[in-house]
Amino acid sequence: MTSAPFRSIASRLRWGVPIVAAAVVASACSSANSVNVQHNKSGGGAGGYHYKIAMVTHGGAGDSFWSIVKAGGVQAGKDMGDDFTYQSNGDPTQQSQLIDAAVNQKPDGLIVSMANPEALKAAIQRAVAAGIPVVTINSGQAQSKAYGALSHFGSDETVAGQAVGTGLKQAGVKSVICVVQEAKDAIETANRTERNANQRSK
Repeated sequence: MTSAPFRSIASRLRWGVPIVAAAVVASACSSANSVNVQHNKSGGGAGGYHYKIAMVTHGGAGDSFWSIVKAGGVQAGKDMGDDFTYQSNGDPTQQSQLIDAAVNQKPDGLIVSMANPEALKAAIQRAVAAGIPVVTINSGQAQSKAYGALSHFGSDETVAGQAVGTGLKQAGVKSVICVVQEAKDAIETANRTERNANQRSK
């Protein structure tokens, strides 16, 4: 049976992306880029916002976690009548290029994950300078505000590790192995989670 901490994490995963998309739309409504005009007619959902929302993550092809994130964004776009696009690449240099390409399409909002914040700094700041509302997700919380993002949606790895460790301890688990499924630049993030999970599970 799934313990309460894990049910909570699963629930946030399910609902997090639509909430992020809604936040970006709200930002787009008041941004200089959109000036409150529903200028993109490609969206067709009940919301009728018709905004262009781009998401660029560091997820690898076939990654089940990012498949859920992408599906949530696609569904949110349909629900709100937005044109939602998703691109990803685990290589930070290529992810940075994808961000630049997305910015060149002049979206009304940009959602970015930052497993390697320093490598994405310039691209994100270019997006902000272009007047595009940026929201970061999943990773890069410490740098999000400094880079000009409006907000960050994600979990603190230390807190997440402690919560998992507490749940494992309650379940009677004595030793933990953390399997890292991300690109090499996200390993330290995973290691922080693992260290805190191990500490709390003792």
